[in-house]
Amino acid sequence: MKRFFANWAGGFVDGTKAMRALPWLVAGMIAIELVQHVIEVRTGFFSTDPAVRKAASMAPERMALGWPKMFATWGLAFFAVRFLVLGDAGAALRVPALAWRRYAGVVLFQLVPALAIIHAEPILAALGAAPGAQPVMGVRLVFGLGQQLLEPLLLLWFVNAAIGTTGFGPIASAHATGWWYCAVLPMVFVTRLPFNA
Repeated sequence: MKRFFANWAGGFVDGTKAMRALPWLVAGMIAIELVQHVIEVRTGFFSTDPAVRKAASMAPERMALGWPKMFATWGLAFFAVRFLVLGDAGAALRVPALAWRRYAGVVLFQLVPALAIIHAEPILAALGAAPGAQPVMGVRLVFGLGQQLLEPLLLLWFVNAAIGTTGFGPIASAHATGWWYCAVLPMVFVTRLPFNA
């Protein structure tokens, strides 16, 4: 248990190091987030009326910033991983072509569930299913929870892709993780608690 929480705290220490080494990336992501929140307030995203909230959630101006924000988050993760592994901000920013290509697969893995969660209602309608509240929530739960459960198995792939090596793909990453999954999964959830509260 002591080691678990030491590793948990170490994740925040590493995050702070990456933020100090790459402040412009963090500032850019925060700026996009703040602008989106301003738009959300103006369009009624935080309204007490469910109908107003639903309409505001898919407002074009909100969505126009939502996707850049997500790609900025994945980009920040890409450079943060490179910095933490390579230990040098300059080296982290000198990205080989192989790293770009391999990390594109990681982004795709993140993108598919995000699309399913955000656009669950129109996707169900296109498939001919009744886009009621329960089916929409079901799609979002399956893709959201599925992604959360898969991520710990794929962390070695994420890291190897970011630094531009071919040591681990998705299957090799899952195989190497093995029983460590039982420790990594709760750590992923515990680490996210302060940000999801």
